[in-house]
Amino acid sequence: MHLIAESTLIPIDNSLTSTGIKFLRFADDIIFFCESPSDARKTLALVAATLDKQQRLTLQRHKTKFYSPKDFRKLCRHMIEDRPLNLDEDRILNIIRKYSYGNPYTTISYNEISDEDWRELSGDVISSIVKEYIGKDLSLTQSIKKILPRIKSSLVSKNSELLSSSEIDYIRLRWFYRRLTQIGHPGAVNVSLENIESLTPCLASICTYLASVQAVEQGEWKMIGKKLLELLESDEVEGNEYFRLSILSLFTKNEYINHFSKLAKQYSRSEPFARREILLAAKQNSAFDWLREHKEGYQTMDTWQRIAYIYGCSGLPKDEKKYFLGNLKSKRPFESVLIGWAKNS
Repeated sequence: MHLIAESTLIPIDNSLTSTGIKFLRFADDIIFFCESPSDARKTLALVAATLDKQQRLTLQRHKTKFYSPKDFRKLCRHMIEDRPLNLDEDRILNIIRKYSYGNPYTTISYNEISDEDWRELSGDVISSIVKEYIGKDLSLTQSIKKILPRIKSSLVSKNSELLSSSEIDYIRLRWFYRRLTQIGHPGAVNVSLENIESLTPCLASICTYLASVQAVEQGEWKMIGKKLLELLESDEVEGNEYFRLSILSLFTKNEYINHFSKLAKQYSRSEPFARREILLAAKQNSAFDWLREHKEGYQTMDTWQRIAYIYGCSGLPKDEKKYFLGNLKSKRPFESVLIGWAKNS
């Protein structure tokens, strides 16, 4: 549903950008930045006309508001404050706040958390919180999935508002994942992967969270990797570069998600950004024979692929990398430094 809203409004983005209007959009929520109240009213009229001409859409009066800079800053502060969904989330956030000293971005080690507090961080409780966030939307999502194949494409624009409306508070849910990332608790892993279609707008946050998880058995990571590979080929992810990059990056950070043989098969048909991540994953999974096979293609790689390949070659046998990397020349300072590091590492 979120993706339908995104794709429907891309022409709107293009039209507004061409007029020089400054704005930010998430799904069907758009924020416009104006110089004065009169400028805001003119912008609103232009936006209304653009919506009508492009998609026959109308502004919703009850959702259209004017904010002064002061009130807008107040609104933004409110949006990033902890607003727990229930008492369980409140208790978990209090524990995280206790060890992070209120910093929502610091990482907390398992060793810092007392046994008593760790018992409060129950996996079942964390899973139930995520389920409660998405629970209101699940029945609607499943119903729409059943009828979507019957909806003609000509009706999509007329129904985009219905399809994109969701009771899931993705902003708050992403914030909750951000908090879980601080402690790397595995409690939300399974529920997130099992309901990923409802959580697509949170996919990047979920990937960041998965990269932080500390206490998962190796065999379970293998299953997580399998699910991630399936996601790469899903309609929701396949056409979205940012989502694909978020998922592929996990294979570059965790050796236990090792499905490199399947990633290697995708290399030749992948986009440049995906090739870069696959090269990095090769290093993480010690696929040095595979890396060796791509030496001849080094000169045709783009800058970021070359950087990834040089990094990967740091794991080759000492004499081999000394010879290969010693013959590489680059006019780019960073590449030159990286070549020297990889050769001597």
